[in-house]
Amino acid sequence: MAAFDYSDLRDTVVQPLLKDFGKDAVLLMPGVTVGPAYDPQPGADIEQPVTVVATKITAEDTVGTNVQMTDEAYLVSSEGVLVDPKLVDRIRIGGQVLQVILIKSLKPGPVLMLWKVFVRR
Repeated sequence: MAAFDYSDLRDTVVQPLLKDFGKDAVLLMPGVTVGPAYDPQPGADIEQPVTVVATKITAEDTVGTNVQMTDEAYLVSSEGVLVDPKLVDRIRIGGQVLQVILIKSLKPGPVLMLWKVFVRR
């Protein structure tokens, strides 16, 4: 029996729904460090546009993690994103920059559907 191909579901259902109900945001990834080794300076952030939908944090999300009920969670579309989000990244939503504290990917089989990203103010 052949494995189910989730990419069609992602492309026809998940990404359009996130686009319809989400809002624009920017994933801010640290740029390349510049300067001499004895005085390194952070480079300019690399900006990746993303679509996000606010979601709730459940008690289940906090068990065994550093996520607190006062944090925020967003579903982040994988559409057009070239690099997976990392814990050193930040997200700018509506002019406010939030620090990424946990990332969970929804990935049935080999197909990445979206990320649930937890952020802190």
